[in-house]
Amino acid sequence: MKKERETLKGRRRSFLAVITAIIMAFNMLPMSAFATVRTQRNEEITATEELLLSAGDSLSFTYLTGGYHIIYDGDTANQIDVTDSYTIPISGGRYLAKLEGEDKVHLTTVYEVVFETGIWDDSRNSNILIKKQVKRGEKVTPPTENVVLPGHIVTGWNIAGTEEPFDFDTPITSDQWLYVTDAYDQNAERESGIDIRDEFRGTADLENNGITTKEEACDAMYKAVAEELTGESDVDEASLIIGSKFYELTLKVSFDGGVTWEIVSPDNFPADGIWVDLDYPEGTDARTNNFMVAHMFSHNMNGHRAGEVETIVPEKAESGLRFKVTSLSPVLVTWSLAASGISIEPKEVTLKNAGETAQLTSNVTPLGALDKSVTWTSDNTNVATVDATGKVTAVAEGTCTITATTNDGGFTDTAKVTVKFEQVVTEETTESTTEDTTEDTTEDTTEEAPVVVTEPAPRAPKTGENSFAIYAMIFCLMGGIVTVGYSAYARRKK
Repeated sequence: MKKERETLKGRRRSFLAVITAIIMAFNMLPMSAFATVRTQRNEEITATEELLLSAGDSLSFTYLTGGYHIIYDGDTANQIDVTDSYTIPISGGRYLAKLEGEDKVHLTTVYEVVFETGIWDDSRNSNILIKKQVKRGEKVTPPTENVVLPGHIVTGWNIAGTEEPFDFDTPITSDQWLYVTDAYDQNAERESGIDIRDEFRGTADLENNGITTKEEACDAMYKAVAEELTGESDVDEASLIIGSKFYELTLKVSFDGGVTWEIVSPDNFPADGIWVDLDYPEGTDARTNNFMVAHMFSHNMNGHRAGEVETIVPEKAESGLRFKVTSLSPVLVTWSLAASGISIEPKEVTLKNAGETAQLTSNVTPLGALDKSVTWTSDNTNVATVDATGKVTAVAEGTCTITATTNDGGFTDTAKVTVKFEQVVTEETTESTTEDTTEDTTEDTTEEAPVVVTEPAPRAPKTGENSFAIYAMIFCLMGGIVTVGYSAYARRKK
């Protein structure tokens, strides 16, 4: 009993020694390089999300062993190295905090840009529209028109306390307070007007970007139209463009029903653009021709570089072409022949097997029409289907109509498809007929064949027979063993 107690005590001492060794080894391990970094609001800073810190907040570091580098605005020369537990109070300003790697916290300065209408209420408080948080060195974009003043278009922002307009291309380096200086009601009656000339009026911005003559401007605009229509920038690829006309426009706008007009400049160009109305070029009309307008930006404005070209499909109004431009510019109006009809060949198709195909072709008129593309459809895809090239595939017996529609003008033509499977006829031969024919032929043309007796081939035992033989052999063997054993036992008894 005493010996058992001593053994039990020894086991307890060994267990405690092992536990103590594990604890000591754990304490000797270095702490994880990822310390816990939290804000005063107990929000944990991570490597995937930025947290905004402002006055009154603090940044707490806990369980540090290897140290952390706190870097301001990405400048390693402007950093603080901390070890052990540490707290940084935010006494002023705003920062976005984010972890980087195992030992860095980036604090990026954030500035606030306030947009307001400049309209003061009875309590002398400005009508603030929106506040934006912008990182140091980044640019800010103005709010949209719907946010600014419902139904109004804003054309200018000034810096509060000054008469200076704010430059939205300048990086933000401090808090900004901006107010609306120019806005107009887009629902108010407004008319636009143009003065048209055919000579080229260049600008300094165009010259700086290599456009100095009317020929150079027309070439750039024509290539833009060719690429839009054909996918090729080579002018020769646009041979189906049968005409073009150059316009140099002086745009005007009126807010009093046309009593007074104001020439539009880069400084007062309406943010929503200006509608332009032009007569149809001589020899063209809405039914015969399709049109495309090339519009060249003549100034660096509204996010575009002078010399850039955009293409516009104008509306075909009763009195002429109508389109909108968003910048001062010359335009080039081009035209081509419009589709006027379509025909399908062949007009009728018969298919005899499921999966059998037939090819339909379309002919768009006139021959010089620029857009000859069509859309193919089947009115019963359970009978036959048609793909984008006009190939028809039989599905089941029946009839259906295949229609081709021009994408230009919506002209249509149809073809009838009939699917009727062929009947396969097989010749049946009866057993009795075969037997009779064989008997007659044998009796008439052959002598009785000699009887040949052969020994039957040895028959392979079946699976059941093999198993029975094996079991019989085992039974006999076991019987013999028992008999021998019993005989030996009998002799010993004697």
